[in-house]
Amino acid sequence: MQTLLEFIKSQLPLRLRSFSLFSFVGFFLIACFVFFILAMILFLPAIRNIYLFYKSATWLNVEATIHSASITPGSPYKALIIYTYEVNGRQYRGKRLWFAYSGSYDRSSANDLIATYPVGSRTLVYYCPRHPQRAVLLRKSSWINIFGNTIFGLFFMQFSFILFEQVRRFILVKP
Repeated sequence: MQTLLEFIKSQLPLRLRSFSLFSFVGFFLIACFVFFILAMILFLPAIRNIYLFYKSATWLNVEATIHSASITPGSPYKALIIYTYEVNGRQYRGKRLWFAYSGSYDRSSANDLIATYPVGSRTLVYYCPRHPQRAVLLRKSSWINIFGNTIFGLFFMQFSFILFEQVRRFILVKP
């Protein structure tokens, strides 16, 4: 009687029956999977930010109070502005400045944002009527970040598909 491993090996094409070749192909299949996951990590947040940016055109605005404004240490410099607002009698706290905001390598840009929204000042924020906890201080987007994540995500996705297709062809070729 055959063991399970012997049965599996007998079902594989001849090129995969040796263990070293099987592990070689397995390595490339794992690489395909890793590149695909990397593509999704880059691509999906970019798509989500584009979706939220366009949906925010229908969001309502409400007055908010700035509670703290600071710059995160290190590079890139990120303005961290925390604000509170009230919707339907419920208090919410937000810190999103705009979609895909990731800071700047120029400290003066972060300082300008802090100066625009001093602590204690009141300003308008835009919130999603269906999910009031989603709010944004400015209805704009960092298109460079979205574009970069989308391009790199598509690149890694395409690379994973090409690598998978090469492995598939390698397996199916008769020796």
